[in-house]
Amino acid sequence: MHFADCDYWGLYKSNEIREHLQSFFVVFRPNVFLSAVFKDFMAGIHRQPTVNEVVLEYEIGLSRLLEQNGYASLSYVKGPSFFERRTKFGNVLNMSLYYPKWMMKHGFPLVKKKALNTPNYNREGGLETLDMMMRFNPDLNVANLGLNEVDLACLKPLSLLQVMLMVLGKLRSRARRKGVIGVLRNAKARFTDRMFVFLARLRRFFDRR
Repeated sequence: MHFADCDYWGLYKSNEIREHLQSFFVVFRPNVFLSAVFKDFMAGIHRQPTVNEVVLEYEIGLSRLLEQNGYASLSYVKGPSFFERRTKFGNVLNMSLYYPKWMMKHGFPLVKKKALNTPNYNREGGLETLDMMMRFNPDLNVANLGLNEVDLACLKPLSLLQVMLMVLGKLRSRARRKGVIGVLRNAKARFTDRMFVFLARLRRFFDRR
C-alpha cells in the first residue's frame, strides 16, 4: 500500500450505514495527518455513551469528513461486489463480523472477537473460524483469546466427532512439524494418525446413514 494512489487507507471498508473505513487500523499520509481538517476532528473527540455512537460520530464521521474535503481512500482488502454480496452473502454489510473466514482467505490479518463470541454474527461458524486461525497460525494459543465459557457457548456447535477430528489434526501436523526426537515423536505421530483415520472413517459412516 506504500505506493497506492490514495491519501489514507485502512484494512477494510464497511458498508453499514454508509461506506467508511473501519477505524481499528487506518494509515494517513502526511497531507491528511498534518491538515487542519484532521487536527480539528481529533481535537473535537469526546467520550460517547455507546459504541454505536462512537462509530456514527467518529468512524463514519471521519470518512465522511475527509471525503468531503477531497481526500481519497482505499481498502487493503477488497470486499465482494454488490452483486456477490446480494446473492452469496445475504446482503451483509460488515463482512468482518459475519464472514471472517472469507476475510482471512482474502488477506484480512485480523479476526474480531465479536465474530467468535457474539450470537447471530459469524455465519461461517465460530469453531470453524478458530480452526482456520490455527491453520494460518499453528502456534496460536486459543487460551490467550480471552474466550470464557459463555463466549464458547455462543460458537456454532460442532459434533464431538468434528471437534475430536479438529484437535487430532492439529496434534498430527504439530507432531510432524516439530521434529521431536526419538520414540515419543514416532509414537505420538502414529497414534494421532491412526485415531485421525479411524475418526474420519467413522464420520463418513455416519454421514452415509
